[in-house]
Amino acid sequence: MRLQKFLQMAGVASRREAERLIAEGRISVNGFQLTEMGVKIDPARDVVEFDGNRVRIIKKKAYLVMNKPAGFLCSASDDRGRALVYDLLPRGIQRIFSVGRLDYNTEGVLLFTNDGEFALRLSRPENRIKRVYEAKIKGEADYGLLNALRSGVALEEGMARPSDVRVVRSGRKNIWIRLAITEGKYREVRRIFERLGRTVLKLKRVSFGGITVEGMKPGETRFLTQKEIETLINELRER
Repeated sequence: MRLQKFLQMAGVASRREAERLIAEGRISVNGFQLTEMGVKIDPARDVVEFDGNRVRIIKKKAYLVMNKPAGFLCSASDDRGRALVYDLLPRGIQRIFSVGRLDYNTEGVLLFTNDGEFALRLSRPENRIKRVYEAKIKGEADYGLLNALRSGVALEEGMARPSDVRVVRSGRKNIWIRLAITEGKYREVRRIFERLGRTVLKLKRVSFGGITVEGMKPGETRFLTQKEIETLINELRER
């Protein structure tokens, strides 16, 4: 098993974060500090340590959802001292990481788990897990904008094709548009509107794979119900 995958399954970090930890020399195997990628280990025989503490694959799985507020970073650390979503997790929750990320100023549904394989499957673009957003856009309602969104928008890495596009609220100066995406490209929703010449004033993810934060306060976290976990499992089975 690759070391990055082991660290993910142990709930230390996502694979991306695990690579950073390895590069920083914070991971050792059998007493030897490693900094190179691609190392393979035997979880049954090799001793892996993170900052001097032994790491083991977690057998008890945990699944949570947070109503992420704006102004929090989806990262385990930040050299600029910004607030982290991990600071909002309940005490006693350890070795858990987010399923994908939300931008610093984006709010809404953010899943957490220590089930590395499950998190990876939910994050893979090819599995096309539905993510629903509501975006507050500067300007009045423009049906040309809605038609452009429904037709697809060209981004650097290819076409982005939102679905379920509709106006949910409108005013004199701003409109709220709801749309769904399935690939979760980096800053995808913001870049879609930027490409169409519109400014996103506020962005909230209202659903991820059918999971919502309805009734939850900003910053609040709760464990998923068994029914919600089954909803996500069924989403993956259908792909």
